[in-house]
Amino acid sequence: MRSNTEKIIAKKKLATNLGRACVILALVGVVALFLWFKSYVTLVAKNRDEMIKYEKFILPVVMMDPVPFDDAGQIDEEVALQIAMWDSLLGENRENFAYDENGMLLVPATDLDVSAHKLFGVGLTLKHETFYDTDGTYLYDPDIMAYRVPSMAKVSYTPYVESVTKTPEKTILKVGYVPPGNMWSTKLEEKDDREIRADKYMFYDLYKGEDGSYIGSIRDIDALAPPMS
Repeated sequence: MRSNTEKIIAKKKLATNLGRACVILALVGVVALFLWFKSYVTLVAKNRDEMIKYEKFILPVVMMDPVPFDDAGQIDEEVALQIAMWDSLLGENRENFAYDENGMLLVPATDLDVSAHKLFGVGLTLKHETFYDTDGTYLYDPDIMAYRVPSMAKVSYTPYVESVTKTPEKTILKVGYVPPGNMWSTKLEEKDDREIRADKYMFYDLYKGEDGSYIGSIRDIDALAPPMS
């Protein structure tokens, strides 16, 4: 039989081993929690980066707030020109546009055609002519096949992509229309999710085309909601 001293020593060893095991398990738990949190933060950041890309893509459409449609050919002709114009003005080619003798920006009609195709695929063909919006006149000059555009600030909605749902057929964006701000001073990357107050929401259905995704339809979320009982 073991003496009392031996029993005490055995109990101490058991307690020490259990203590070490608890410490090891605790450390493993901390490491696992850290790795999970790190992956979660990375995923959230990646998702937000994707949403910002979508926001930049649909920005000129949200700015003009077109009536919901099932086919891009249903978009009002003047609204379609406004969308294509602002996509061109906010695009990378803006720095290459020339000015006329009156200081008006010359925007080639072909740039609007490219913008329309990028945004709506082959479903929209522009009819080039002078058009207007609440901020100014866009004078079309058929001799040079370009628009004369005055310098102006554009006050409009900006998009906030709240969610992205991907199916085999399409990508569905739930888009909040954030109240008007000056387009030249608005930066989508600097939006704080906690401060977003959208006036309304729309579903944007994006389909895959030969040159990338395009907007196939816009649906009014309120119109799709079931009636209140």
